[in-house]
Amino acid sequence: MTTASDTAREAALLRIARQRQAAKRDGAAHEAAAGPAGPAPLSAAQRRMWLMDRLGGSGAAYHVPFATRVRGPFDPQALGRALTALVRRHEVLRTRYGQCDGEPYQEVTDAAPVPVEVVPAEGDAAELLREAAARPFDLTGGPVLRALVVRHAAEDHTVLLTLHHIAIDGGSLAVVARELSTLYGAAVGGDEALSGTLPGPAPQYADFARREHAAMDVLESGLEYWLRRLAGARPVPLPAPAAGSGA
Repeated sequence: MTTASDTAREAALLRIARQRQAAKRDGAAHEAAAGPAGPAPLSAAQRRMWLMDRLGGSGAAYHVPFATRVRGPFDPQALGRALTALVRRHEVLRTRYGQCDGEPYQEVTDAAPVPVEVVPAEGDAAELLREAAARPFDLTGGPVLRALVVRHAAEDHTVLLTLHHIAIDGGSLAVVARELSTLYGAAVGGDEALSGTLPGPAPQYADFARREHAAMDVLESGLEYWLRRLAGARPVPLPAPAAGSGA
């Protein structure tokens, strides 16, 4: 027998489904108007990070700092040229995240030179690095990559790259490190244009986000199935995270 609560639950599920379908149609229309070279939707992972950033609750939790000590000859200008070439190659490293009618989108900006700030190691260098890594990002205007060099001595430096997680993950961090090493070597060697240093064009993350968005029907049908399946289920009790863990 169908109860009043069952009817209300089904009505709520239907309302949610209709709202999502409407949002999907609006997003598809916006994407079609922009074209494949225009603004793209966010991936599901990017959307979560964008929302946390908008809510102001993420702090530095989504910052991805990478620091390394360099002993020996080092050229900050060559590092800047290598980073600029890297950002030119990977569009996600020069993408801004805007909002239209309440829906976020990602848009690739023109490649600009990446500044490399060089500061002397005065006082507590570790604290200086921590503060630099924790400095907020502006996802609306960018950039999502920063470079800082702490100079300990003439041939002793710490290089800190800080990126936002919306543009990089663990797997792609290894790609960035490998390609940056190659580009820096070419820049030190005098290749000003750095053209042809890396083979072939790089895959772009916005293309993945478009493919994921196009497959939303499959995700929606799975979500609706589990909403029905788990209707009325009691949540599983989970242990509270340790204080200050950031979980």
